[in-house]
Amino acid sequence: MAIFWHVGSSPTVRTEIQGQRSCPWISVLDDVSKNSPPELRRRRRRQCLRATLQVPPSAHENSKAMETEKLKLRQFSQQDFEQTFNIVKVCFSYPYPPSYLEKFYEQYPEGFTVAECQGKIIAYIPGQIKNDAGHLGSLAVLPDFQKKGIGKTFVNFLIKRFEEKGFKKVTAHVRIKNQKGIAFYEKMGFNIVKTIKKLNPDGEDGYVIEKEI
Repeated sequence: MAIFWHVGSSPTVRTEIQGQRSCPWISVLDDVSKNSPPELRRRRRRQCLRATLQVPPSAHENSKAMETEKLKLRQFSQQDFEQTFNIVKVCFSYPYPPSYLEKFYEQYPEGFTVAECQGKIIAYIPGQIKNDAGHLGSLAVLPDFQKKGIGKTFVNFLIKRFEEKGFKKVTAHVRIKNQKGIAFYEKMGFNIVKTIKKLNPDGEDGYVIEKEI
């Protein structure tokens, strides 16, 4: 298939698909003239291109959804320790010590959740009970699997678990310099409630954030 764009006095599209030389959606361009707003012309071109390539407008979103559906969320087990700690070392500039994971597992094993994809652990989040609220530990997703909705899936999964147990609030900690993390949790409905000095192993301050459920 070959696709050609002609930009002249009026925008047109010519395609060659199995011997055919006309775009099946060429009619959408018939009412577009050179005096039409640029955004209208661009929108019409995109419509024709999508029809020609048979790519639905939501293809990108559908791809992300399919990748998320392949995930298996399950409870952390001791056999997962090595893979999970490797994620810590990859994702954090100042990795937490192994005792950090051990503490979460000992305190609230049913809340320590990992994401598995094709037999490989690619993300984790420890959940625990803290001050009569559900608490989210450090969320970490391997770089190759980030920006695919996994973090959101994780957080929603644990929030639902806490809600089922009767908790009315979920809290978490985030570094004050972690703008991406702050933005992520704000989109999830969390609010900053206070600052704790030297909250992190390297001495950086951190925010306490919470969400009513």
